[in-house]
Amino acid sequence: SSRYGGYNWDSPEANILLTAWQSSYLTRSVHIAEKVETELQNTADRKSHGVKQAGFLVLRQTTMPSILVETGF
Repeated sequence: SSRYGGYNWDSPEANILLTAWQSSYLTRSVHIAEKVETELQNTADRKSHGVKQAGFLVLRQTTMPSILVETGF
């Protein structure tokens, strides 16, 4: 409980609130990601792999629109 601030993973109410909190900036994040993707294609001549969603921990608990850019693999 100390690791997740007392979050109860078995509580339906807590899961609903967490989902609402996480998706509050989803539309804005997707919009920003699409703009970055377009610029990478047009300016840097990079191949597009599309904009995808994933529940990465570094993005999950932000209270603002957020994106994660993979610069190479």
